Amino acid sequence: MDNKLVPAFIACALMASCGGGSSDGNDAANDNGIPFGIQDGMPVSGVYLSVRGYTPDRIITEDEQTDGAAILIDKTLAIVHKGHSFLIYNLSGDRKRLNAEGRLYNADGSFKQNISSIGLAHSTELNGVEDYSETVELHTYEYNLVTKKEAAGRSVSNSTLYSGLTYLEAPFTTLAGNWVAEDGISSFAINTQGDITGSDQSGCQWEGRLTQPDSNRSVFKSNLTLTGCNRAGNYTMFAGFTTLEDYRVDLSNITFNNDFADSDNWTKQD
Repeated sequence: MDNKLVPAFIACALMASCGGGSSDGNDAANDNGIPFGIQDGMPVSGVYLSVRGYTPDRIITEDEQTDGAAILIDKTLAIVHKGHSFLIYNLSGDRKRLNAEGRLYNADGSFKQNISSIGLAHSTELNGVEDYSETVELHTYEYNLVTKKEAAGRSVSNSTLYSGLTYLEAPFTTLAGNWVAEDGISSFAINTQGDITGSDQSGCQWEGRLTQPDSNRSVFKSNLTLTGCNRAGNYTMFAGFTTLEDYRVDLSNITFNNDFADSDNWTKQD
């Protein structure tokens, strides 16, 4: 499936800008110059808006690197970048200090290289759920994701969750129905148990079941099997609700395994 998470996901979210590089020298970051957070606990699951930018001063992100999004489930943060390259981070630690071991994928979805990052997170709750936000800040050393080559200093990925993007009131049964991808060809059916069947424009046959790992957040996970195509294999899928201005329900998703990553927006049919 073509990488097309962009329009709907930034009307409510999934893209930013990344790119390949060929360095093997992006060792795990040290502690110099990175602030420590002040809160315990892991960041919460949800759909995150993202900004990215290379920062010579190692703190301030560049405003022009703002279009992006991610889905965090459990301790895995899956990010889609403008130009449709991808980062899949496995997080450890807590909000005071996050360690992030990641896999960087090219614009065509193929695996590029491993990346190690370090950062922190911060949660804010002003007036209950409606004003709740969570920010994840990750610093990647020795590899500039903006200029797409090795660079001194760090690149920074900031991802912020707003509860309005996760639609806590959306019941699991909202998934049930027929869905069409942005290409207008790929179509999928989801039943009330979360079972997914369908096919994409590449001829892949999809089969899997969506689950809701965190009952308080409307984000979903599936183990998928794709057959009958070049991309055949087993994948993980992260998905979250977004909504277009005409109030159609969209399900934005990222699928990935060790070799390939992709993203799309599905629109529910009446």
